[in-house]
Amino acid sequence: MEYDRGQRYFEDEVVEDTSIEDIDLELVESYRKNMDLTNSTLEDILKSRNFIKKGLLTNACVLLFSKEPTKYLPQARLKFIRYDGVKANVGTEINIIKEKTFDKAIPKIIIEVKEFIKTQLREFQYLDGEDGTFKSMPEYPEFAWFEGIVNALTHRNYSIRGEYIRFIMFDDRIEIHSPGKLPNIVTIENILTQRYSRNPRIARILSEFGWVKEMNEGVKRIYSEMEKFFLKKPVYSEPSNNVLLVLEIIY
Repeated sequence: MEYDRGQRYFEDEVVEDTSIEDIDLELVESYRKNMDLTNSTLEDILKSRNFIKKGLLTNACVLLFSKEPTKYLPQARLKFIRYDGVKANVGTEINIIKEKTFDKAIPKIIIEVKEFIKTQLREFQYLDGEDGTFKSMPEYPEFAWFEGIVNALTHRNYSIRGEYIRFIMFDDRIEIHSPGKLPNIVTIENILTQRYSRNPRIARILSEFGWVKEMNEGVKRIYSEMEKFFLKKPVYSEPSNNVLLVLEIIY
């Protein structure tokens, strides 16, 4: 509850048994170059971002820059599930046709999941009335589903164990499930206008990498991109202590 009210931040708590040896040097080097911090040492960078305290890494640091985040935070995963059809069957009628888990540091998840999902989307051919040539269009606008993923990785409630982000594909829709309710003062009704980050340090680093926009700015564009593709409006809801984003095509 204190996390939700913003009185404490899970991302600032230290993780026992961690050390600077857990850091993925390749990731930090990428960040160092991106931010033009070539004269700063690894420890300088981590301390300046409040990512290391008395030799221990914080949760934010583990999530963003460690070699094996799930070693300490098993919930730090994103799972892709593809179903055949428009509903999830179980038992003898189970209809999962593709599954893949992404469990590296958040920046690597973002890069890898983007490339993977591109391979799972269909493309449609259409005749351009202006120049008379056939062109291709993906079934969903890339910005919409990618922003949904980045928002989930940035703003999910990482203090909830046993839950992970799920990206679920059906023939008629994409569902992105993010553990935890919307953060603090953000509601389903004001999600297009209200700004707030549950994990401000994570949001800052991902913004400096160029992925994160202000929460409501990205959400606004999800709506506008779906409209440009003549698709249904995105739908946000909060079922079972999750935030759910549904992107639906005309099926």
